[in-house]
Amino acid sequence: MFPTVTTLLIAAFFESAFCGIPRSHTVPYYCASVKCPRLYCNAQITPPGKCCPECTAVPDPCAGIGGCLAIWCEGQYTPPGECCPVCPCYYKGSVYKSGDHFMDDCNNCTCGFSGDVACTEKACGGSGSSCTYKGNRYNNGAVFKDDCQTCLCLFGTVSCSGNVCQDEKPGQCPPNDPNATTICPVQCQGDNTCPGNQKCCQYGCMISCTDPVFFGPCSVKLAEWEAQYDAANGRPLGLERPRCDSRGDFMGMQYRGSQAFCVAPDGTEIAGFKVNRWEAVDMDCKCARDMYAYQQSGAIGRMFSCDRFGNYSPVGCTGSVCYCQDRRGNRIGDTTVNIGDSDSLNC
Repeated sequence: MFPTVTTLLIAAFFESAFCGIPRSHTVPYYCASVKCPRLYCNAQITPPGKCCPECTAVPDPCAGIGGCLAIWCEGQYTPPGECCPVCPCYYKGSVYKSGDHFMDDCNNCTCGFSGDVACTEKACGGSGSSCTYKGNRYNNGAVFKDDCQTCLCLFGTVSCSGNVCQDEKPGQCPPNDPNATTICPVQCQGDNTCPGNQKCCQYGCMISCTDPVFFGPCSVKLAEWEAQYDAANGRPLGLERPRCDSRGDFMGMQYRGSQAFCVAPDGTEIAGFKVNRWEAVDMDCKCARDMYAYQQSGAIGRMFSCDRFGNYSPVGCTGSVCYCQDRRGNRIGDTTVNIGDSDSLNC
């Protein structure tokens, strides 16, 4: 029994509906039940005798990666064969492409995806050579300071004076009580002779190791809040107690009414990271603060993967390469995938 004209017309209608491409030739009746795959190309044609269209040109390999992570750098470009842009490296007056290897004196350097240059830190010997000291490069004959020490770069070798730094620990000595009676022992000769974080402080003729105090911006704000709290008899309506760290700076997450948000150490609110107060149980704002400090420094090229709480996301990306990262933004393991396959990472 042969199909009727009505049957063929119905089959043609269903094939067009399933495949999305009109047909100008005779359509096999069995195409009515065929589901055609999605094609990532603009130029398509359905060959005679077939149900589904085919690409007439090479498909775009980047059409299905799901987008690229935004980067901030000058002169970004997309390398041949890649789908996502990367940053060039600017180093000592020269420009290098991502992945380039080059020499700086006797050290090997590599241009990374985010525009950062990584070099070995060998002290280059020989007359007129420079020195590498604590990650910094100094010319032969340069004199520089390291804390309270004076250092000299000479023929690839750094020599320092060896002076003992007397006031190297953070914080300040607590205010002296003018009514206190003291004896006169000398228990320390500088902060470096005190245990832990204690400082060497003088009170009258007594010199002793004492826990430091900090007068950061949050400490000042907290003192204002406590004064208002006392003045309001413990009912400071509309006032939110600031959250301070041990140095007197603002902690990363602060509260205001029904909301929680991220701030810099000086209390400046960081835009884009604000959630409901009840959601902020695990909100540390570490990623938001690192990104804010990096942007304020004027540097470019580094990428940050923050979640809406300002925490580091489990997946981080550099250019078109993604990997697992910890709560401080450090890479975990050696597994990497293309940015389009980042959902496959089990972080």
